[in-house]
Amino acid sequence: MSEYQYYEFRAVEQQLTNQQKTALREISSRAQITSSSFVNEYSYGDLKAEETDLMAEYFDLGFYIANWGEVRLYIKLPRNLISEHILRQFEWDDVIEHETRNDQTIITLSMPEHEEYFGYIDDAYEHLDQLGAIREELINGDYRSLQIAWFALLSLNGTDEFEEIPLFKQGNINSDFHQLTPAQKYLADLFLVKPQWLTLMRQRAPEHANEKTKTTATQTNKENWITQLPKSEKDNLLLMLLAGKATQAQHQLQNQYKKSNRQAEPQVLQLSINELHQSYQTASEVYAREQQALAKQQARIAQKKHNDYLHDIYKNAFRYWNLATFHADKKTAGGYDEATRLFNDLHDAYHLNNNQVKFQKKFSEFIAANSNKPSLMKRLKQRGLLT
Repeated sequence: MSEYQYYEFRAVEQQLTNQQKTALREISSRAQITSSSFVNEYSYGDLKAEETDLMAEYFDLGFYIANWGEVRLYIKLPRNLISEHILRQFEWDDVIEHETRNDQTIITLSMPEHEEYFGYIDDAYEHLDQLGAIREELINGDYRSLQIAWFALLSLNGTDEFEEIPLFKQGNINSDFHQLTPAQKYLADLFLVKPQWLTLMRQRAPEHANEKTKTTATQTNKENWITQLPKSEKDNLLLMLLAGKATQAQHQLQNQYKKSNRQAEPQVLQLSINELHQSYQTASEVYAREQQALAKQQARIAQKKHNDYLHDIYKNAFRYWNLATFHADKKTAGGYDEATRLFNDLHDAYHLNNNQVKFQKKFSEFIAANSNKPSLMKRLKQRGLLT
């Protein structure tokens, strides 16, 4: 099996300088380097730098995938905008790790090596587009991606090596698994999380108020807080915007808002394996019932759509009889296939409308006029339309 590795890094806070781009070019002569990104693929060899070193020096987001089953997401953000207390509770070697460099925290989320990815890489360049929002979610106090990374560990490795695992406390509004963000759903899919784990989290917490109500209340609170900001602080933020430091101004404002509102961190519990197995069993049963209900609903929708199609055929039967005859008269394999399909649909449409006798009369007339087409007759017999 040939080797394949894909690296992508992005600068979010500020663009790379020419000096930085020159330094990156010395690391790789083949990489695609812009003022905000570094992308390279390897079918042999390796990146001549440590990913976390590149993150510390140049970038805010990073992604790595290899066709022997490794996937990693790197996130760097100001240290004062992330809870190290929560990071420490979720940390696990080679799955969720973090380190601090120059007042910046670098988080690494890794999917345990898994054979499903062996030899298969699909659209590697699209993944970071889908996952990038997780950085802002963490800054805003949404830590559900850490829980998802743990679920990947449990989904792929099982629970035998653990005595207990971290879980967000039941009822935390900022750990609500009833409505994951698009980036969190993408992370769960990419990291091969079994849906039963997400069901477990939904079962452990009631569904909170709808998103529109929560958003409106939060927006009102922010507007009231902004009106009370001292003029000097507003002026300072505007100067930062004029200086091209929009992201830094945003983060400074977010940090001030968090401190003034004393936003509570989600509480994390350490759940024993015995409790975990009981919760997982219940969640598995609930998930199975949900899937059965979903399958029935989808079947009902599909049946209604098909019946609507058949009613349309019955309503416009004259046109469909002519169309079937037109395809039969082509005397080609494709024409016979299409004629057979149309006759089958006409049969079902007349049956649905309790008019089988009329169908059989018209169909018998067609057979009498086209019995010299053995290939068509064979197809109609195989469909059960002709005995």
